[in-house]
Amino acid sequence: MSMKSTFILGDMSKVLKGFEGKWVALSMKDGQIVISGSGVSIKEAVEKAHEHKVDDPILMKAPEESCAYII
Repeated sequence: MSMKSTFILGDMSKVLKGFEGKWVALSMKDGQIVISGSGVSIKEAVEKAHEHKVDDPILMKAPEESCAYII
């Protein structure tokens, strides 16, 4: 089995704006990182991502404060 890993470094503050303190499900769309689901719990974020046909999102909790967030 081969796995493909892609690392994208960049400022996530614009993507995470408005999602402070929430769990977010991240995915790629047209070469950009997008939020495919969010919620107060991991389960809610994953369920919303599944509604958007994203089967395997990357999950993270957005910082409470809006700030530069680089991954």
